[in-house]
Amino acid sequence: ADFGSAFTCGGCGNNCDYSWTTPHSYPQCVSSSYCAFGGCQAGWANCDVTLANGCETSLYTDINNCGACGARCNATNTNMTCVDGRCRILNCLNNFCDYNGIQSDGCEYYSPSGVCPPAPLNYVGCYADGYPKDFVTVFEYNNKMTPSVCQKMCTSYKPPYTYFGLLNGYYCSCGNSYATH
Repeated sequence: ADFGSAFTCGGCGNNCDYSWTTPHSYPQCVSSSYCAFGGCQAGWANCDVTLANGCETSLYTDINNCGACGARCNATNTNMTCVDGRCRILNCLNNFCDYNGIQSDGCEYYSPSGVCPPAPLNYVGCYADGYPKDFVTVFEYNNKMTPSVCQKMCTSYKPPYTYFGLLNGYYCSCGNSYATH
């Protein structure tokens, strides 16, 4: 028998089960003789480096440890949140708005009314698309679709999409990257 596994650690019947472990951790068998802390479950970390409280930090939701220990969600003029290990702007503060849609610089534009005007349009080119699609969110509209209407639709998402495109003046598509094909 393998006496070095977590199921037979040091002898038959000696199972390193999860009952003795700290929160959000898993056990391991050390030197084929005793059970010990093996590591953190996916999405959890021991950011305070204290084994007694286990893997206490959710890397998926903690704004002070978003995606990694010490990775703080912090951007100018915002309330931030951590979603699936990525920092996101929850909302803008004091009549500021996220004019350019770039998460890392926060809500950089001051608007006395608190309403953010549409960002300026920057033409990046004409691209062919393939599968999988670069822009996955698609709005089918009528033949009155304009770049400004498409931009407004794509930037109204939370978080807003970075890019948008028109196809035949009828389809508006949104995405965060382009030109992968």
